[in-house]
Amino acid sequence: MKNVASSVRNKIGVEETLKIQQRAVMIKRVIVIFFSTLIFSSCFFNDFECCDYVGTREISDGLYLEKYRTFCAGVFGEVIECYITDSLTFRQKVGSYDEHGHLRVELNGEIVEACRTERTYYGEENNYEFKKHDTIEFKTFPLSELRKGKLIEVCNQQKNAN
Repeated sequence: MKNVASSVRNKIGVEETLKIQQRAVMIKRVIVIFFSTLIFSSCFFNDFECCDYVGTREISDGLYLEKYRTFCAGVFGEVIECYITDSLTFRQKVGSYDEHGHLRVELNGEIVEACRTERTYYGEENNYEFKKHDTIEFKTFPLSELRKGKLIEVCNQQKNAN
């Protein structure tokens, strides 16, 4: 009788031990999944919209290029929007670029030219060295048309579009 009772106790002890181990593994999995989801989701549900003034550059006498950072996502990148203005009568968006590009804006006679470029690199055989800027987009804005425009709000325009 003692042997039967001890074998029953050992069998119940082993089953309970297995259940406890399975619960511990399940709890560890739930904890890992919970924190992974929390960390991952915090990257995507942040408010990436911002409106930081970057700077102003004079293109010609009385004509300026204003830059604003309108998307701020840290390691995911940023977007700079550029506006041409005379600071009194008009402000027109001429383009935008991210951390891989550049926007060159120049006055050529009575036409404002905006050229968006992006960096290109040589391949692996050249150690990924910087190659050149490739033109991605080219726009022209006649000054006569710009002067007919109006002053637009930089950041409110971005938020109202959504």
